[in-house]
Amino acid sequence: MSAVEVAIIGGGSAGLAAAVELAAHGVSLALIDSYAQLGGHYFKQGPPEAAQPKTADDRQGEFEELMGALEAREVVTLSETSVWAMFPNGEGMGFTLHLSGPHEIERLQAHYVVAAPGAYDRPLAIPGWQLPGVMTLGGAQMLLKGHGIRPGQRALVAGSGPLLLATAASLAEAGTEVAAVLDLASGWDGLRKAPQAFWGQFARLKDVWHYGSACLKYGIPIRFGQTIFQAMGEAAVTAAAYGRVDAQWRPRLDTAQTVEVDTLCVALGFLPNLALTRHLGCAHTYDPDVDAFYPQHDAAMETTVPGVYVAGDVTGIGGKALSKLQGQVAALGILQKLQYLTPSNAEAQLASLRRNIRAEQRFMAMLRDRMRIRPGLQQLIEPDTIVCRCEMVAAHQIHTAIREGARDLKGVKLRTRCGMGACQGRYCEPHVRQLVAAATCTTPDKVGHMAVRPPLLPLPISELLKTSESRRHTERL
Repeated sequence: MSAVEVAIIGGGSAGLAAAVELAAHGVSLALIDSYAQLGGHYFKQGPPEAAQPKTADDRQGEFEELMGALEAREVVTLSETSVWAMFPNGEGMGFTLHLSGPHEIERLQAHYVVAAPGAYDRPLAIPGWQLPGVMTLGGAQMLLKGHGIRPGQRALVAGSGPLLLATAASLAEAGTEVAAVLDLASGWDGLRKAPQAFWGQFARLKDVWHYGSACLKYGIPIRFGQTIFQAMGEAAVTAAAYGRVDAQWRPRLDTAQTVEVDTLCVALGFLPNLALTRHLGCAHTYDPDVDAFYPQHDAAMETTVPGVYVAGDVTGIGGKALSKLQGQVAALGILQKLQYLTPSNAEAQLASLRRNIRAEQRFMAMLRDRMRIRPGLQQLIEPDTIVCRCEMVAAHQIHTAIREGARDLKGVKLRTRCGMGACQGRYCEPHVRQLVAAATCTTPDKVGHMAVRPPLLPLPISELLKTSESRRHTERL
């Protein structure tokens, strides 16, 4: 079994920033990421032979600088590796991480852990969203940036959040015709906070200008206060119905119109990836504005489980800049615990970081205004609409479970198999939670979570057998 002082889970902006800060002080660490290359979504690295979509800034140069800093310190990086379980060793004795990947390390001991698993797209459940050709905004970006694959010939981009324009621009630059961008938010949502939010945010203004200019160049119409009502087709998407929504995002079906497309890119902002923090028993707080739970943490980014720190989009959607700052703060907190830094030396650095964090949080507040989940979207879910795509559970089956006594997500799961598929409830849980809350006249936070148990991701039986064999061998010794 290998051992390090710090294990960082997630190789995006937050994880890379934490790794660079810790490595600079000589801390022994391992940086673990499930993808073939580090970088996360922001620094997504595609195959060398694929044509990459243009970006609004020099991300590649920044990424290479970060990687150079890690290579100079000989940081252990475990790519294509997932943490499928993690357990505390005892009071103050650190943690044991169980790994699955191409490397020889199956278990890793760490005194401290930085969990920076990021976030993923919140899907929009509509009739037909299980058809091939329907994907999230992040899924489209993954195909374009990660694999150099164009998702389709003609696309409709819809939902809410900062990826709308970016996805439309990337699709158009890759040769896909974008019929329209449909933004659920109105043109006025968050506008009051925009001057303060964008003050000093020149990189973000450059992004907006780049993506907006691309939409103008390719003649992509941007329609506020509208969304997709239904995906149409038999074996795959061939068309979509869309129209206006009211202030509570209730669909105005009288405005519906149809457009022929073979690709629908849809997402309602993001959801934090909580599998690890929930598995560890960290306390979480429910945010009703974005209908999501977030791990509680102190000013040093340490959770309610001592030794476990969080950073990045798992704490709330703030983008690359905020993720990087939080990664640095978490690293400084750990450096104090390991006595690599005195409190006074750490505090001098933290003061500057916290000022920058406050500036980023102002931008985050504007995004929250625009991405605030309104209850009217539940009206798009019809009785036959598939809610759990892994197990093909329809809305009427969930309502039957509620009539039979289900009052939380566990009750629905036991009666319908919702959340028992490959995604482990990541995509259906928010929809089921809202349906149960509405039917039982309670609030979504009271409905709770689906249980999280190891393995935290689909795992080959061979991995479990290896762990079992290793344990028996250790017991014989």
